[in-house]
Amino acid sequence: MTSPSPQIDDGGVKGAALSIPPVQALSTGGIGSIFGKNFGGGATFQSLAAGDLVNGKAPTNFHGICVEIAGIRAPIFGASDTQVNVQVPLIGTSGKVSVRVLTSCGTATQLASSPVNVAAQVSTPEFFYFVQNANGKNPVAAADSLTSAYLAAADLFPGSGIVPARAKQYVTVYATGFATTSPSFTPGDFPDQLAGVTASVRVLLGGRELPAANVIYAGVTPFSPGLYQLNLLLPDDTPDGDLSLVIEIGGVQSPAGPYLTVRSGLQ
Repeated sequence: MTSPSPQIDDGGVKGAALSIPPVQALSTGGIGSIFGKNFGGGATFQSLAAGDLVNGKAPTNFHGICVEIAGIRAPIFGASDTQVNVQVPLIGTSGKVSVRVLTSCGTATQLASSPVNVAAQVSTPEFFYFVQNANGKNPVAAADSLTSAYLAAADLFPGSGIVPARAKQYVTVYATGFATTSPSFTPGDFPDQLAGVTASVRVLLGGRELPAANVIYAGVTPFSPGLYQLNLLLPDDTPDGDLSLVIEIGGVQSPAGPYLTVRSGLQ
């Protein structure tokens, strides 16, 4: 019996943080999620393990599954029958790129999905979240830059000891889609050092643009391909509250819903 061909859902190519509404564009180096069926990865999502690496890099053939973006094989971070997570290979910064999923990749029985066209951009910034809510108002995945302690509302994970951010604190927020950095790293490589983005960067916290001096770093997270981070020094006058957090890279803004909880008076 012939295996069914893989199929990508309508609107099934999204930024891996799964914001609502989703980021439905791709940029070089970002992490994307592809949803559909018959991908051949099994009912349970299988994440990339050390034994899957090829010459120390994320593989472009993961358990017989490949993904082509603009005709280029993408490094894969994990897959199931209905989802594949990839790092976007080197693509253009405008127009459309085709995406397709291949099963039994590289064999005589290889099958390919029909290609879908997705917008290409200079960047596709998107924060990762501690919790995802249906309304898209999500607490960003943030940590104290000095201690690595997580930062979020104290009642988000009761009993965990997590506390909110506070004014005058150095904060790291994790994201993807920041695009080209200097030095640059080939998608699939594990960055061995910090590397800042090459495009212009603006950050808005609570609707107010932060001074450039308070934006300490925006670039790759070492040893984590496709993962980026934003390091901030919260200004002395940062107010308490669930403050919206937006980063703009090369003129492209992250989704508007994410927030960072600040409670300076409680610590």
